[in-house]
Amino acid sequence: MITKKRRKIILELLAFFFLFLIISKPLEGFAVNSGNGTATFSYLAASSLPTINEGSPITAGTTSVIITGTSNAQVTVTLLATDGLTSLDSITNFLDSNGKYTYNPSLSLIKGERLTAVQTPPGNGPSQTATQPIVAADLLVKASNSPTINQITAGDTSISGKADSSGSTITITLPNGLVEQVVSSQTPNSDGLYDWSLQVPTSQMVLSVNQVVSAAQTNLPTDEYLYSISAATNTTILADTTPQIPNPDVNQVFIGDQIISGKGTSGSTITVTFPDQSTLTSLVDAEGLWTLNIPATISLSPNDLLISQSSKAGYKSSDIIKIKVLIKQTSWVLPFTGGYSYFLLLVIASLLTLIIILLKLPDLKIKKH
Repeated sequence: MITKKRRKIILELLAFFFLFLIISKPLEGFAVNSGNGTATFSYLAASSLPTINEGSPITAGTTSVIITGTSNAQVTVTLLATDGLTSLDSITNFLDSNGKYTYNPSLSLIKGERLTAVQTPPGNGPSQTATQPIVAADLLVKASNSPTINQITAGDTSISGKADSSGSTITITLPNGLVEQVVSSQTPNSDGLYDWSLQVPTSQMVLSVNQVVSAAQTNLPTDEYLYSISAATNTTILADTTPQIPNPDVNQVFIGDQIISGKGTSGSTITVTFPDQSTLTSLVDAEGLWTLNIPATISLSPNDLLISQSSKAGYKSSDIIKIKVLIKQTSWVLPFTGGYSYFLLLVIASLLTLIIILLKLPDLKIKKH
């Protein structure tokens, strides 16, 4: 018969056992450090570029420059010498509720110097650095021509286009409001124009159908002209109608195997990436089968990941398929063996043995001395 005292002891042992399981191995998905036990990860989105002098170069001798950005953002304005590196003046302040700050340089602005600005709105990371050159005061002001934007389809990870002048600053506004800047190439293409390209920050946004991307151009000043920013060119993101090729089938791969095989779309190419980042390709035959010989120089270990993908002209590449390298089991294996599981088996066996002993012992009586 199980007495109340024995039942209490058994329950306490079970509670201790489950507590031990919880604290003895960190749960997947939690980060553990030597401080308070949990590492907190945070991601600060990049901010849009601020605008200096409404996007136009600054004439020498100017005594105040308007910086425009996100309301109440912190902004750092720096005046660089003609070498583009030496800081002559720097100040950190805040944009007002209208997103404006007036910078009054402590030095006289001279041709060849540059003014830069970085803004950090509350809760966001810092922007890229906006910059404007200081140019001669007697230049004639001329508007830059608008750039062109190449066709954009949903899911694209880059935006590109052309400018009519080398070294032009291209200011791109993305659908989420983020403003980025790139510079057109120094070498003309076959059309006599200058290419530019921007990598989309995919960690912050994915280009979707019917969203709008705009771009404006500011040509470099010459000895005669000061160029202002152009009118914006807008383009609407189109749907990607390219069909995706089906995912390949990959047969299980075991330690010691000399081939990798599977099924796929006839005429497509299967690319397999090994743990050492080397790749091999195989053409899927008319029957939809493919085979790859594993080079002798590649040594596979248990749980290594092999990455496979299918591609074919006229199709988007398939999804990435990952498989683990397995061990061939040639005999029966005791469950819970190996590593942490083996230790866990010992704990369970010990606990069960202790419970059986407690159930069979007579009631313990504490003798008073």
